[in-house]
Amino acid sequence: MKFNKKQRVGIITLIIVILFIQIVILNLDFLKNNSITEDRKIQLEYYNSLIDSLKETSVKKEIKYFKFNPNKLSYNSWSFFGLNFSQLYSLDSFRSKNEFSSKQQVKQILKLNDSIYDIIDSLMYFPKVYTSKGYSKKQKITYTNFNPNEYVKSDWMKFGFSDKQSEIIFNYIKVRGGVKSKGELKDIFVINDDKYKELEPFVKIPEINNDIIIEDITLNSASVEDFKTIKGLGDVYSKIIVDFRTNLGGFKYYYQLKETNVVDSTVYELIKNKFPLKKDFEVTKLNINSASLEELESHPYIGWRLANSIVDFRTNFRDFNSLEELRNIEVISDAYFDKIKLYLTLE
Repeated sequence: MKFNKKQRVGIITLIIVILFIQIVILNLDFLKNNSITEDRKIQLEYYNSLIDSLKETSVKKEIKYFKFNPNKLSYNSWSFFGLNFSQLYSLDSFRSKNEFSSKQQVKQILKLNDSIYDIIDSLMYFPKVYTSKGYSKKQKITYTNFNPNEYVKSDWMKFGFSDKQSEIIFNYIKVRGGVKSKGELKDIFVINDDKYKELEPFVKIPEINNDIIIEDITLNSASVEDFKTIKGLGDVYSKIIVDFRTNLGGFKYYYQLKETNVVDSTVYELIKNKFPLKKDFEVTKLNINSASLEELESHPYIGWRLANSIVDFRTNFRDFNSLEELRNIEVISDAYFDKIKLYLTLE
């Protein structure tokens, strides 16, 4: 087949164009393949570095413990040892007014379990106190036999307790009306186990024989000092009983002792065994037609509401003609009326 000149030029041009297109396509494929390789390489490097960092963070770091003074250690550091919110609250309450003096005291106040205490036991220390004359020496204490119920604040300070600790001990014993056994001193949180072991041999609390009945002292004549001889009663509770008896007008029955709210079943039996209650005892009665508002409302069985109603009735209407008329001014149950009428009169 023969081609003319024009056709030959066209064929050659077409071949050149086809070759050019082939070269361009090959170069594009090459560039494309190289670009994917670079992207993959960058991605692999990124994920490898991420995996390495995760491996590092997944390795548990070794905990480094340190020695510390429990009176100075920060709350964040206490949290480091695993203390919960309740324990941190106890720590704050104690350190706001006191200082730890022993490891056992730390365990007792913070209620540390054995696993935590075993860790920090060897780490706690209590530094010596430095004074202008050098490091202070531990106070030398000479113990003698003593009755804790007779000791005042200054006496406890002689045993090495601080001013605040001595005040806590004194107030604790006073509020309880005295301790009945040496073991009760363990309940005072400022007396740790070590200190109790030092004190225990010297604690002497006189035994009181509560089985002896004193015939000339009855339930209605016993004084505060007489009630204090009962094991379980002290100054405070004995005075409450006597004040209640005075405001009441005297005890008619033993069960009225429990209405003082300071006599438990054990003390109740001891009082019954020691102080007789004479059946012919006459209680003091209030005249509801003449007693003042203050006298009426101070009676344990009357109170302000009924006292005010009584005074209003006789002021705005007339005097009472019978005790039964009390039911006309207040809703009173039969049991309550029977109880209060023993202490009321119209004359």
